Amino acid sequence: MDVFLGDNSGGSMKIDTNEVLVTLADLVAINSINPAYEDGRSEDEVGRYVEEFFEKRGIETFRQDVLPGRYNVIARRAGRNARRRVIFEAHMDTA
Repeated sequence: MDVFLGDNSGGSMKIDTNEVLVTLADLVAINSINPAYEDGRSEDEVGRYVEEFFEKRGIETFRQDVLPGRYNVIARRAGRNARRRVIFEAHMDTA
């Protein structure tokens, strides 16, 4: 099923809900338990998935090192107005 989101300028964006569910299932299947906990490991596999997700869509990514073996993935896409920003933030590990 597709969902369409509209904006104030009369444009719309198609969202493929099946693709959203597949992406969610892929991410949930990756062990991303914080390494401080038993059976935890680095979020590297999740980070690589997120980078690939954006790169497949032509969106620039780069890494921000946080701790040895741990990093943030930052994706950037230019908008229509360089003075306005929208920022989304999420954790790649689970507790």
